[in-house]
Order: sequence, then C-alpha cells, then structure tokens
Amino acid sequence: MPALYRDDVIAAALPFVKGDDRTVLIGALGSSQGATGADLLHQVFGERGSGTGHDRAVALSGLRFRIGAEGTPLYAAALTDRSVPVQLSAILALAQFGDARATTPVIAWLTRKLRRNNRLATCDPWEVPAPITFAVRNECVQQVAVVLVSNLSRLDPTEREWLALVWPDLESRGVGSDPSPPDPVGLDKWLYESATRPEDYAASQRFTDTYVQAALARAHRRARRVEGT
Repeated sequence: MPALYRDDVIAAALPFVKGDDRTVLIGALGSSQGATGADLLHQVFGERGSGTGHDRAVALSGLRFRIGAEGTPLYAAALTDRSVPVQLSAILALAQFGDARATTPVIAWLTRKLRRNNRLATCDPWEVPAPITFAVRNECVQQVAVVLVSNLSRLDPTEREWLALVWPDLESRGVGSDPSPPDPVGLDKWLYESATRPEDYAASQRFTDTYVQAALARAHRRARRVEGT
C-alpha cells in the first residue's frame, strides 16, 4: 500500500487491537512512514506462542519492504520456522529481495517441501516459482533445476503446466544437464502480476486502506474507553 500511515500512529494503536485488526495494522507497518516500523516488525516476528504464526508471517512480509536484501539472513533462517505461513513469507521475501547468502537454505527448503509426504494435498502456489525466481536473481539456476527434475513426479499438474511455459526445456534436458534459464518475463508476471494492471493494484490498495482505517478507528475508541476508566 502507499505510505499513508505513520509508524508512531500504528504503534500507539497496536495495544488496543487484537485478532484481524492487529494483523491488518502489522501489515500496514510494511509501508508506513517513520524510523520505528522495522523495529516494531522485528518485535512482532520475535513473538512466540500459540496463535502467533499468522501475525509473525505478516510481520516478516512487511520487513521485506522495510529492509530488503539486508534481511536475507533473517528470511533464510525463517525457512526452518515451525510456522508454515512464516516459511512462505520467507521464501517470497527471498524471491524478491534475497541475495546469494540464502542459496543453500533455499535449495534445502525446496528439496524438503517437494519430498514431504502428501505434498499434492498441501502444496502452495509459491513453493516452485519462488525458489526459481530466487535462483535466476542469484545465478544458482542449475542447483534448482536438479531438485526439480529429480522430483517431477511430486509436482502438481498445474505446476508442471506452468513449468512447461516458463521453463520449457527443463524436463527434456534431464538432471545432469545445464538447461537454459527460465523465461524472466513469465517469472516477473508471477511475482509482480499486480504491476501489469495498475487499476487492479490501485483498487486493492483502496480495499486494504479501508481495513486499516477501520482498525485504527476501533483502536482509538478502545483507547478512549480505557482512558476513561
């Protein structure tokens, strides 16, 4: 979303919200203005306990916009987090901003995800495209190709179809080959699809802003009630 909010305003509201309102405001910290947003996101990400996984995932997602490649070690470490949503936020952060320091963790994450039991019943759309995007940016395409070709039978039919379009010679080259890199245009469309339709992006931001404004309003009302007691 555009940087319409201030870190201090969101920080003041957070103690007075919970549930979805809290999650929405944590997400707003990813693009708010000020010098404390990243610290607040680090604080939320460091929380542990039952039910914290989703908020931690949102916090990590916000951090990627606040600190970019600087957070590569943090994103890489999060690939082994117990929370699946946190892992998915981490791989997306690495796909967009991560540098070569995360190569080994990304390869290990992809291998582990593809080889888990009942993968086809629980796979996520990010599991294949995100490591490929990371690999193209960080020149480790062959390592990702080896993992994918070795586990083709574990891919969902939709994933196979997508790979055939984005990386057409992956299967035909085999494990020991050096396939041509994937189509960067196709990868960009996957990762930055909203940018291809500015009107959709703008509508999405207005929708998000509505939730943030509502959460801030409820926090303000609760704060006034607390102050009046």
